[in-house]
Amino acid sequence: MAAEQGNSTPSKTEAPEKGKVVLHQFAPQKDVLSHSVFCLKLETYLRMAEIPYENRYGVKRSSKGKLPWIDYKGQEVTDSSFIVDFLNKEFEVDLNKDLSDSDRAAAKAFQRLAEENCYWTINYHRYIATSDDYFKNSFPTAFRWFLVKMVRKNIRNNLHAHGIGRHSKEEIYRIAHDDLRAISNYLGEKNFFFGDEPTLIDATLFGLLAQVVFAMPGSPQEKAANEEFTNLKPYCERMKEKYFPDWEELLAKPKEKNKGEPAPAEPEGEKKDEEEEPKKEEEEEKEKEKDKEDEEGDKAANGEAGGDKGDENAGEDKAEGESGDKGGGEGEAKE
Repeated sequence: MAAEQGNSTPSKTEAPEKGKVVLHQFAPQKDVLSHSVFCLKLETYLRMAEIPYENRYGVKRSSKGKLPWIDYKGQEVTDSSFIVDFLNKEFEVDLNKDLSDSDRAAAKAFQRLAEENCYWTINYHRYIATSDDYFKNSFPTAFRWFLVKMVRKNIRNNLHAHGIGRHSKEEIYRIAHDDLRAISNYLGEKNFFFGDEPTLIDATLFGLLAQVVFAMPGSPQEKAANEEFTNLKPYCERMKEKYFPDWEELLAKPKEKNKGEPAPAEPEGEKKDEEEEPKKEEEEEKEKEKDKEDEEGDKAANGEAGGDKGDENAGEDKAEGESGDKGGGEGEAKE
């Protein structure tokens, strides 16, 4: 059975096609199909299993307050691992059918390493250790700094409750490095995690590693993948080419400015901003200047010298904040 890929997003009131799984997840980003490890894992599984589905992009949560979740024949199922178990039974699928018991055990261990450990180091880098650029275009200008503060507080609380947030920055990045080494060493020179044919763990690892190699530029994790664990990026490229030939088409595209209209003449000696939404950028610059002035005022009041507090900054893309699979609360804070 050839899977009908979920390239379009029907309206929220439109009924799904008969027999199709409706996948509720976050919208694609400009660098990766989802900044959610679990959303990308689940869509990859659906394509691997050739299960017909359609996407419903948005932030509507399941009854458990989680994303992703599915609706199939009027039944809601949430949590990516429970969804996989449910669909395996409904569609009589088993991507692990050729694995030995020892391989299945290894797959389960690496799933836990990816989703309950390494995943949190990605959250830490994106939402705590990152710069303002990560959140730059995430929220409406008028509310951005309030929302960023709220998201960061939620992520900090989740990281602390998990335990990984109690470590230093260096220790957290060391955990990430060790996890990526373990994945890389086991993968070795194989095409996929257990050989020439992908299995369920490949959907899980692709959901995680695609974040590192495609969507975390400049991070210690990306640096490790590029310089030390050099089999990870080619692995992601193989998964992408095999299951997402439409990857580039699905990525979020930048908005076009004045499409179909001639550009106004520029006065001599004046260079106009060619980026989209110039007024918005001007407002952002004013906000940054105001924040800087407030910060300098606070420092002066406390007798501090200049210098940035990197861990207190906000950043560029949408905050996902999902909190681990099976009980961790996938998608608790994004958007």
